Amino acid sequence: MFKALLVFLFAVVPASAAIAGNGSDAAAAPTASAGSAAAPTASGSAAEAVPVAQGELAQPPQPAPSPADLRATCAAALNANPTFANDLLRQLDEKKVVELAKAQEAFANVQVEAGARVAKNQRHVIMAYAVMWVAAAVFVLFLWLRQRALRSQIDVLRSDLAAALKDNK
Repeated sequence: MFKALLVFLFAVVPASAAIAGNGSDAAAAPTASAGSAAAPTASGSAAEAVPVAQGELAQPPQPAPSPADLRATCAAALNANPTFANDLLRQLDEKKVVELAKAQEAFANVQVEAGARVAKNQRHVIMAYAVMWVAAAVFVLFLWLRQRALRSQIDVLRSDLAAALKDNK
């Protein structure tokens, strides 16, 4: 509701003030009697002059309303016409929907780019795992060959020990 009020303050009130003038026009001015004539002003237009009846004093121009007065006027206008408030809220909701759609599209683009980066780097990850498996296989092969060599040495030492025990008997 507050956003609708702000939109009304900044969009509708200045436009209506420009249409109505400064507030000291013919609506607020006293009307002239039939015998008085409007004197032309500096611009030469008789319509711009404020007619004054005989015996009456000219009214000074009205000061501009304060922001609090404008806010009260806007609140009264919004409360008096619920369709106007609903229209403003609908327009704000439409703007939010458009902004949300743009944000979702940007997020989808980020996800697509991240997926492309992962797919591009996936080859490197697979290669790193392949290198690790090859290194593990080479290490196991090295251990197996070393164990075979140790077993053959143990067999040689056993046969030497058995021959030495036979010679001592």
